[in-house]
Amino acid sequence: MKIIFFGSDEFSLPLIKALDIDHEIVAVITQPDKPRGRGKKIMPNPVAQWAASHNKHIFYDMNQSEISSLEADIGVVAAYGRIIPEKLLDFPKYRLINLHPSLLPRYRGATPIETAILNGDEKTGCSVIYVEKKLDSGDILAVREYPLDRENSIELRRILAETGAQLVIDVIENIENLHPIRQDESKATYTKKIAKKDARIFFAKESASLIDRKIRAYVAIGSYFYLNGKRIIVQEADFDQANSGKPPGYIVEAKDRLTIQTRDGLLYIKQVKPAGKKSMSAKQFLNGYKDLAKKFVDLEEQ
Repeated sequence: MKIIFFGSDEFSLPLIKALDIDHEIVAVITQPDKPRGRGKKIMPNPVAQWAASHNKHIFYDMNQSEISSLEADIGVVAAYGRIIPEKLLDFPKYRLINLHPSLLPRYRGATPIETAILNGDEKTGCSVIYVEKKLDSGDILAVREYPLDRENSIELRRILAETGAQLVIDVIENIENLHPIRQDESKATYTKKIAKKDARIFFAKESASLIDRKIRAYVAIGSYFYLNGKRIIVQEADFDQANSGKPPGYIVEAKDRLTIQTRDGLLYIKQVKPAGKKSMSAKQFLNGYKDLAKKFVDLEEQ
């Protein structure tokens, strides 16, 4: 098939690479170059980089006449990051289809992967839907489930990108024989964009299990607390439902790991990134502190 691909994110890469094997990608529509990384250097996104290296026709905006002239059979959308104009939704022979990393109608919107982890769901997955004017509301063409364990959002994003790529391939190969299913609007839920403040750990308000999920969900931006006025990002942790009998924020252990009492349960911190420093194990971090056990982390504003 002749395919127009809409995508801008690393999540899109497994899919565009898979489509390029047996189909013809006649154009790639992606977001313009933006400042990236610590130096904020203007750079193309991962999809644009791939498309340029494979001599694909790249569009940074959506000129209807130019796109329609490509005579594509189908449009495929994955982590594009922009609203597609309504006038373009029906132009290919088989319309536009979208790969979304959740079990729709649950978790429409920007952060379905993080939200599934944060909510402690037992399973998540991918849905392939028709693109409609209303966000993530199109009829469902295919679904594939994935059982959740202790993945963080970066790991889960990679898994669902690979799983979703194969699901889209299956949909395209069977496009003539599909039976779309309308989404149940009464079960629709929406996710929000994540702000840095959302990743703050509150030992006095949150249970160890919730903090553990928060750390895994927000690993890309870094869940954090303060110790002696310094921000400490937690990159890896575990938890236990047991309680020390001490107040929240109390440092129960500070030897090979950093164990902190929460509102309910103990949080075992294994890997951290102090502000302005490199990632390190909790043991390496604790080498810089003396007699930290039996003290408290900063609990201000909790």
